[in-house]
Amino acid sequence: MAIVKNFWLKNQTKKLAGAVIYQAMGQTRSRELAAEVSNPRTIDQMSQRVKWANLVNFYRANKSWMKFAFETKPTNRTDYNQFMSLNVANSRIYLAKGIANQGGCVVDSYVMTQGSLASIECVKQGNNWETNLFLTEGLEIVSTTTIAEVSQALIQSNPALREGDQLSFIRLTQQTNANTGVPFVVVRKYEVILNSSDLRFWGDFMPLDYITESDPVDNNRILVNNSGNAGGFLLILSRTTGGKTYVSTQSVIVANNEATIEAYSSQNALQAAIDSYGESTEPFLTSTTANQDSQAPVQPSIVSIAGDLGNAVPGQVFGPINIDTADEFIVTLSQTPTAAGAGSKVVLVKGGVESEVTITNANIQDGKLVLPWPSGAVTGEGYYVADIYAVADDTTYRAPFLVPNAAYNGGLE
Repeated sequence: MAIVKNFWLKNQTKKLAGAVIYQAMGQTRSRELAAEVSNPRTIDQMSQRVKWANLVNFYRANKSWMKFAFETKPTNRTDYNQFMSLNVANSRIYLAKGIANQGGCVVDSYVMTQGSLASIECVKQGNNWETNLFLTEGLEIVSTTTIAEVSQALIQSNPALREGDQLSFIRLTQQTNANTGVPFVVVRKYEVILNSSDLRFWGDFMPLDYITESDPVDNNRILVNNSGNAGGFLLILSRTTGGKTYVSTQSVIVANNEATIEAYSSQNALQAAIDSYGESTEPFLTSTTANQDSQAPVQPSIVSIAGDLGNAVPGQVFGPINIDTADEFIVTLSQTPTAAGAGSKVVLVKGGVESEVTITNANIQDGKLVLPWPSGAVTGEGYYVADIYAVADDTTYRAPFLVPNAAYNGGLE
């Protein structure tokens, strides 16, 4: 930012060369425009963008309780921007455009609060999660336990807690629309103010089927029960003093949601999300199959054909095959399959006409493909290898070879 004192630009708002002129605090200022992005749809850029959809929808589902979630955020930054900045780098959920537009959302281990109070730790114990919030030994939380009893037990046993602190329990239930298959989250909020004289029942403010204690006699701590529902939860400590709200730093504890996370964080999910927003300007030089299964290809390195032609590097054109007497040709791959599944073949081109030579187990000899010439061919003269398809375990691997137009016009002389 720079202050502009040019008389002719005073009170102006416009673009000028590589800068923008604008007005702020009674001054005429200028700032440099960001350099134009020459390729805004590269793979890396699109991969970043498709991360945002789940974060945006997740924030929307939770924003009603997040007004004071970020104690330490800069004064000029919104809660939304703070949430995004804390989570976008590690986000792994990719939503296709149609799912995102319908409010699709997957529960994951996002940072939801950030502050200076002691964090509430949750450690998996069997099927449940034991916290670091101690209770006075012998206290049993039941339907008739009062807020006063639990408050006194917590304050006496945990130096970080004070009278008037708030404990909040956020339950995030992962669900799927039965008609569309779109995942979404249901948010439930529970909170209680620690008050040693409050005779209301604890269970009226905290769900007793989720929040209980680990062992009232020997190791009494607040325990979060595993209900079996997919999703996650948070326990948050907050305190308001002198008009300022302080919070503990907490991330979502994922519960029974691993399968949904895996479904929307895979390479296939990333590719589907990118495809849904339109084709990238970067070419995909991968050997995926037509239905976009992401499979590792059989990579040919040096391919040689019987005769006096020598070797050809994949991607280059084979010279005319002038073999008058041979009734077969040999293709050598760096990874020759040990067995050829149905559909394995080599595609040859002569005079613009493609011919297919089927690969069977009998054609795999000493790590090479020993193949007959196409049916009806008198000699191999003028043929070019176009593609090799190898099928193994119901997966088709394709090794392409570039053939110029000349090859389709009768071969190169």
